[in-house]
Amino acid sequence: MDNYEELSRVSRELGVNISLMPKEWGSTYIELILNKFKPFKITGHVSIGESATATSLENHEFSYSKNLEDEPVYVFFEQKGDKRENVIMVEDGRLLCDLFANAYGMEYFVSNKNGDYLIAVNWYAIEGVGNVSSWLKEL
Repeated sequence: MDNYEELSRVSRELGVNISLMPKEWGSTYIELILNKFKPFKITGHVSIGESATATSLENHEFSYSKNLEDEPVYVFFEQKGDKRENVIMVEDGRLLCDLFANAYGMEYFVSNKNGDYLIAVNWYAIEGVGNVSSWLKEL
């Protein structure tokens, strides 16, 4: 089961609206976000790097998204393999952690349509740049 299939299963159980964006749109979106924020690692343990505000995953993995705006967010995963251009839209970004709390473990990036921020979630930390840095510091 790939990441989209897993999140799709969980979204149906929770009643959270998600969709897989068209492949071409996903490729373009990922390229724009990566070029804008230039994350340090896009494979393996995804990471934004030293420019990011970071907090421990342990206490915030399933709650940090409650600080996001009530707007769609776009999730994508490490940039290797044949599904690297998959972008999953979650209709209400505040519900993102609910999905991941009920799915198998995944490392991922998340941003909004305008690319106002980039969040990287890996096995150790939640990192963010852009307009999420202020509330990440407070977690």
